Amino acid sequence: MVIKPNWTLRNLYLYLVCFVTVIMILIGAVSTVNNLIDLAYEVPPYVESKEDMLKNFDSLSEKGVFAEMTFEEYSDMRDEEIEMQKDRERAYEVRSLFHSLSIFIIGIPFYLYHWRKIEKQISAS
Repeated sequence: MVIKPNWTLRNLYLYLVCFVTVIMILIGAVSTVNNLIDLAYEVPPYVESKEDMLKNFDSLSEKGVFAEMTFEEYSDMRDEEIEMQKDRERAYEVRSLFHSLSIFIIGIPFYLYHWRKIEKQISAS
C-alpha cells in the first residue's frame, strides 16, 4: 500500500526541518571526524633553521632591537613562542571539536522530534 503524502504547509515545514537537520548531522559528523584526526596527528610548526635565526638576530641587533640580548636568549625566546603557538593551535582544535560535536548532537533531537511528527501524521491518515 502506497501512502500519498498530504502536501500542506505544515507537512512542507516538517519535511524541510528534517532535511535541514539531516544536513546538520552529516556536517557535524564529518567535522567531528576531521577534528579528531587533527587532534590525533599534530602538524609540526614551522621552525626557522639556526642560520636563518642567526641572520634575523643579526639584522635586528644592528637596528638596536636586541642590543642587550644574546643569541641564546633570542633562541630561547623563539622556542617559547613556538610552544605558545602549539598551545594556541591545540586549544583551537579542541574548541573546533566541541563545535562540530554540538552541531551533530543538537541536530539529532530536532530531527527525531520532527520525523516522529511526520510518522504520526502518516499513520493517522
